[in-house]
Amino acid sequence: MGRGGNGRGMGYGRGMAGLGRGRFIQGTQGGTATATIPQIDQERCVGCGDCAEACPFAAIEVNQKKAHINQVKCRGCGICIPACPIQAIN
Repeated sequence: MGRGGNGRGMGYGRGMAGLGRGRFIQGTQGGTATATIPQIDQERCVGCGDCAEACPFAAIEVNQKKAHINQVKCRGCGICIPACPIQAIN
């Protein structure tokens, strides 16, 4: 039979907790949203690079003292959000 679940369907961990913030990138099948890309507040960003170091997909680069998310590489996991010490990512 298997073990009893915890009712979340995704096991333990963050799951989809980071989703719902940012903006949607449209998929190729019927315009269905496939990922939520976090947004960086460019006015608040100080270019420290903590978000870029935390990103497991190398989707964030710091140019001209500002972080920028590569929307092609980003998977919408949200790991960068708590990595930002000044909360410039949402």
